[in-house]
Amino acid sequence: MTLLAMGTRELMQKKKTCRKLHITLLDLKPAAIARTLIFFDMMMFYALMKGEKVPGIEDAPTVMAYLYLGHVIPKNVNVKLNQTIERLLVSEIHTSFPAEWKAWEDLTVLPPSKEFAARRDPASVPLIERYKKKLPGALQELSDHIDNNWVTNPTLIDLDYVASARSEDAWRHDDTEEDKVPSIEADVFSEATKLMPESPGNTVLEHLGKTFDMLAILIIQFLPNRLMIEALTSEMTDVMERVAHDCLPSRSQPIGGIDPSNFPSKYDRIQYEQYPDDKPAHLEYNVLLNPPKLKNREHFRAEYMLMYDDKRVTDHFALRQPPGDRREDDDYDDYLAPMGQAVMGMEPVEKDSFMRENYQIWEQVPQTKVPLQRLLSRGALERWLYAHYLKICLPYTRPAAEGAPIHSLLNLIAFLRLVAHLRNIGYPTHWLSTVLANLCEDGVTITARAPRQLSTDQSFVDTVFPPLKMTISPWRAECTTLLSIWTPLLPFAFLAPQDALIPPSDVAEYIVSFHNHIVDNAHVRVPHFMLVFWNTSNGSEPPKDMRKFLLDDETGGTSTAAKEMKQHAIHVVNTFRYVTKTSTASFWLRRDVTEDMKKGKWNVYIRRNDTYASVRRGVSVADHVVEKRRWLDGDGSQKM
Repeated sequence: MTLLAMGTRELMQKKKTCRKLHITLLDLKPAAIARTLIFFDMMMFYALMKGEKVPGIEDAPTVMAYLYLGHVIPKNVNVKLNQTIERLLVSEIHTSFPAEWKAWEDLTVLPPSKEFAARRDPASVPLIERYKKKLPGALQELSDHIDNNWVTNPTLIDLDYVASARSEDAWRHDDTEEDKVPSIEADVFSEATKLMPESPGNTVLEHLGKTFDMLAILIIQFLPNRLMIEALTSEMTDVMERVAHDCLPSRSQPIGGIDPSNFPSKYDRIQYEQYPDDKPAHLEYNVLLNPPKLKNREHFRAEYMLMYDDKRVTDHFALRQPPGDRREDDDYDDYLAPMGQAVMGMEPVEKDSFMRENYQIWEQVPQTKVPLQRLLSRGALERWLYAHYLKICLPYTRPAAEGAPIHSLLNLIAFLRLVAHLRNIGYPTHWLSTVLANLCEDGVTITARAPRQLSTDQSFVDTVFPPLKMTISPWRAECTTLLSIWTPLLPFAFLAPQDALIPPSDVAEYIVSFHNHIVDNAHVRVPHFMLVFWNTSNGSEPPKDMRKFLLDDETGGTSTAAKEMKQHAIHVVNTFRYVTKTSTASFWLRRDVTEDMKKGKWNVYIRRNDTYASVRRGVSVADHVVEKRRWLDGDGSQKM
């Protein structure tokens, strides 16, 4: 869309609108990056061959359209796909396409035009004609031909992922082969018209083919010394952070004559999806925009930002929501409301309900230092930061699965990013330093509390609780580990308690296998988990009511024995990687703490942080936790 928009604008204005265009493609899945690169290669190859008038090249846009939309494609299209791969390895309006929509309903494939079929799949021509005439048996004959001669599009459906995801889901062990076929949640006709306004008289493949035709020409137009596409497979925040600090390994040295030092460290536009796509294009799932538990935008911000005032949000995050931008979702009455009532038992909602609003639009405003009079007071700042810390470490108990969940996905790295950001917008160093230093201790006196209901509302955000000294020892090992790593990156220095921080060389990555120690395998792909290290000298298992035990306020375990155990018998780590295929977890932790646990009777468990239930039985730290590497080893490209 970006290339189309910029290219067509230059064509209309007959002048260059930018000197250079650098696009960084970033995804967790190599398959998604590979799919995009395949399309770029196909478009460039087509543009060059079209200029040479190579016979048969007129079918290339249709081939690309099939690969973009069709989950089942003609065999010849797959041949072209494989040729492209080999070459690379070596170097919502249904009535617009009524006839195709009927074929889609009957066969769930896109029928080719007569001309394309005659050139690329001639055996299908008479079968398609018989089907169009609705002759007896024609539908079955065409269906059999497709089954025997067409193939699954490997760039649209990640078959390896589908198989592993199903096998790891305890709720799907009774699935039939038919159940394992990925569901198509949106239709190809809507997807086709998203890229370009529909043109009368064209089939959906011809329509999309024209889009690729134009895009191919625009790419060639941008190519001469202007367009650079950088493809990376990693986690977005990690990459953006490394770009900002100039420590992205892939940019450390020239590659193939390209000097990455000229790549941008700031971007004019970042387009991303809130949820990583398991499958690209139209194989997707509906995301409920606004959970019914949240009453309005202010409630939404209170839950996820602990800050709900418009002006205060703009001051602190350089973002604003345009006045009057409360657009109603066009699909609400037709799709979302019936789904909510059928699946979640939701009651019909009023016309002006938050549930009816479409995606919230955020606009960037210039980031400047916030004047002192508009900063939070020191007491309010400390309460706000400690509230974030407690919300990350002790999220409120939530159902393991529900139709409209309220997520709690952050870990302590997000907290450190927030603190660094606050210094950049003008908060005094000694205010922020005091907060971080206090979190290195076993306890801290605060006027905030961990969440006391499923969704944090505005009144809870505003509540100033009585000062209370809380034990935060369970998270101290992870917090001081992260601070030891992050100190050089923080835009200020802080005075930590003695022995709280360690040299980065004394931080190590550890791996622990939970193979054959599975308690509950449901929802293991949802990041609602924590590692719990427990000293079994205090009992064979951690307390069953883990959240109440960890709480150290008026509602938690405040007995002398509980406080003693929280200080010496438990460590909680929220920042770790988990590989479902091997049932292994990896995490970074200070070596002194880990070695002490190895000498004692410590077990490590995986617990949920929504229900706080165990999903992996405890394994011995001494026998199962293995040091993999130190923080300063290698290039650090996969750290944290």
